[in-house]
Amino acid sequence: MYLTITQLKENIIQLNLFENEISLSNVFHHRTAIISTRVYILLLIMSVTALIGYTLVKGQTQKITIQNPTRTIYEDLFNKYPTILQCQCSQIAISCKSFLSISPKYHAICSSIYIQDQWIELIFNSNTSYFLPIDFRSLASNHFQLLATFYSFVQRKVHYAIEDFLLDTFLSPQVLSEVSLDQQSHAVSSFLRMSTANTLSTAIINILYYDSPNTVTAFPWTDMFSLYRMNCFCSFTTSCYLPLGFYNLFAYDTARHDLWHDQLIANVTGFRTGCYAIEGVLQSTLECLFNSQCLATIQILFPISPNVNIYPLNRN
Repeated sequence: MYLTITQLKENIIQLNLFENEISLSNVFHHRTAIISTRVYILLLIMSVTALIGYTLVKGQTQKITIQNPTRTIYEDLFNKYPTILQCQCSQIAISCKSFLSISPKYHAICSSIYIQDQWIELIFNSNTSYFLPIDFRSLASNHFQLLATFYSFVQRKVHYAIEDFLLDTFLSPQVLSEVSLDQQSHAVSSFLRMSTANTLSTAIINILYYDSPNTVTAFPWTDMFSLYRMNCFCSFTTSCYLPLGFYNLFAYDTARHDLWHDQLIANVTGFRTGCYAIEGVLQSTLECLFNSQCLATIQILFPISPNVNIYPLNRN
């Protein structure tokens, strides 16, 4: 019995899993192979121990179910277990309008007097043919009337787009965190803005290029641009523009067109005219309406009652 135990101990000490011809013939290689065997067995034992320990710990994971948790409880649990918390929705489909509210923000002119009938009537001039085609007095009423029409058109399109969007159904089998819901809401609202903008752009292009010139967008331009020394002809392109202003030169003086540059009384900053009225509106920045001095000039050169108060638009 003693010899057997001694022999077993010796066999364990001399255990060599990497024995080959070199290790048998060389003492150094033999010793290295024995040490490698011991390291290998040690690493194997450690790996198996770690695997068993992980399996035991994993097997002890508990699944706790909380029926009908409140929002406070859910948020508290989500903060503690953001990666493993699962919360099934009692209703996977919900209408977007039940939790979303969309309020479009329009240009400052849309809520101002400048697109109201009162203002359009104030600046209406029955003798528009008396002024040059580039005189603000000949186009102002038509310009603001078109702005009002354009705003009404855009507002209607945006309203319908929002209504259609809010009627859509939001689907989610799992409760979403506030951050995740905000991210998804911003994503869909961005898509709504882009799709609505594309729809409006397409509608405007249809008006510009496919509607009859006899519609409300038409403008009696004749050869206005060639008259004012511009190498641009509306019969070939609609991309002809001129700034509007107040002039001392009148329509019957167009034969003396060389003088028109010298007869400018005042600029109306940000207002332009084009081959078609809507072209001029789309190319206008309306800068004058944000400038009190420019508005004062309009009030002086137009027969507007001093009792009518006009104020510059707010840029914010």
